[in-house]
Amino acid sequence: MWLAPLLFIFVIGLIIVLDAKKPRNFPPGPAWWPIVGSLPEVSRWRKKLGTLTMAATFLAKQHGKGKLVGLRVGNDVQVVLASAELVKEMATKPELDGRPRGPFYRHRTWGLRRGVMLTDDEFWRDQRRFLTRHLRDFGLGKASQMETIIMREVQALTDYFKTAISNTADGKALIPLHNAFGVSVLNTIWAMLAGKRYDPDDAELCTLQKILSDMFASMDMTGCLFNHFPILRYVLPEASGYNYYMTCHQKLLQFLQAELLRHKTTYMEDSPRDFMDVFIAESNTRKDEDSNYTDIQLMAICMDMFMAGSDTTNKSLSFGFLHFLRQPHVVRKIQEEIDSVVGRERPVTLDDRHKY
Repeated sequence: MWLAPLLFIFVIGLIIVLDAKKPRNFPPGPAWWPIVGSLPEVSRWRKKLGTLTMAATFLAKQHGKGKLVGLRVGNDVQVVLASAELVKEMATKPELDGRPRGPFYRHRTWGLRRGVMLTDDEFWRDQRRFLTRHLRDFGLGKASQMETIIMREVQALTDYFKTAISNTADGKALIPLHNAFGVSVLNTIWAMLAGKRYDPDDAELCTLQKILSDMFASMDMTGCLFNHFPILRYVLPEASGYNYYMTCHQKLLQFLQAELLRHKTTYMEDSPRDFMDVFIAESNTRKDEDSNYTDIQLMAICMDMFMAGSDTTNKSLSFGFLHFLRQPHVVRKIQEEIDSVVGRERPVTLDDRHKY
């Protein structure tokens, strides 16, 4: 009667031991605990040092002579490089071009591995070529077209700041910079993708901006808790962030579906207006094939462009301007240099970069 319980305990113990065992020739790093891996050690140093980057750098110095460290967080086995030489070497090896897999990466594109940011192999090469080739037609990499798009947003942004200041009695205005450039950045991206520009107070744009803000808030640079521990999607969907993550992506899907429907109903084969139109045209020519040019792929590309460009650019500009405000003498010097090259009678252009 004791055989079954003993066998059960032995099997569980064996699973625990094997789960904590590192693969052969795995890079040095902190010990692995069953189920959670090296998460306790990573979390401890992240809390102590302040950021995940600093924690990984410290662990690399502690275990890997400052060059790299091997980790496991839940299901995810990771090698973190802390050396510029190793990063350069890794970036030049095609066998390391693969992108991560898991529920976080699959569900971000509605259950399929789509888009260009987190796909690989021939699928990625084909879609990346198509994307870069046709984005150039609508401004990317073309100074004149890109400058027109950018200067339109610069003018709108300066008008917004001037209006905010003029509406105050003392000529001073408090403008939150954490998202001051969000509308302009989104308009720049959306102009190439969908040929549209929104006014800053447009309800549709505000909806998109809110969706993207919520989406970025639901993610961590290492993924999400439910990606490291996939079973949490079923046992703790709310606490693991899975429900919130899926809700954000569903809202974005609805937004993109509405825009795609508008494009399809107004599509004219001989006069493509934007990237969506050329993708629809390519999709129509491949209707009889098992093609990757699908509606889901188009929406996934749009989402990738938002994720790669909107929040990062917005936050970089916000940080830069906040830093300038703390260094007024630097701002004055920048203004003097601009005035010496451009003057104050006309706006700055991209050609002015070569004059100083």
